[in-house]
Amino acid sequence: MVRQKVNKLLTAIAALCFVAMGVTIYLTYMHFKPEAAEFCNFSEAWNCDVVNKSAWSVVDLGFVQIPVAILGFLTYLTFFVVSILIVKKVNWRKIWGRLNEKLILNLMKYLSIIGFVFSLYLSYIEAFVLQTFCLFCVIQQVIILAIMILFFVILAAIKSDMNKTRACEFC
Repeated sequence: MVRQKVNKLLTAIAALCFVAMGVTIYLTYMHFKPEAAEFCNFSEAWNCDVVNKSAWSVVDLGFVQIPVAILGFLTYLTFFVVSILIVKKVNWRKIWGRLNEKLILNLMKYLSIIGFVFSLYLSYIEAFVLQTFCLFCVIQQVIILAIMILFFVILAAIKSDMNKTRACEFC
């Protein structure tokens, strides 16, 4: 019973990630495009170009600058692949003997928390430093929040089932 609920929630996460990956691909394209994007520039308060081409739109590693949108894409790709693999009941122990679905789900929960905290930081930059918002960035922020909440709901359902049945289907 809990497996069906978890699979539905993981499918929802995969669907959100699919949408988010499309948005991050667009943001990456717009980051490198030299001319302004008219599609998402509505006013001084909503201007994707200001946000997407700002100094805060990249992570500077010293030898390379990686657009934040690419990091978002990789994060969503990870969530997408892991969600599908759990729904398909991949044997994680073949990869490493101590891996199980519950551990993987906990790791994904922590990754989603990191992603959400980073999105809060970027929201702060948009609101108080750049003083303009990017519609597609805000969409990403809502999606990462939804994904984080879904991972919490999944793990709560597993814990509740463990307390009832004294067994763990995901361990």
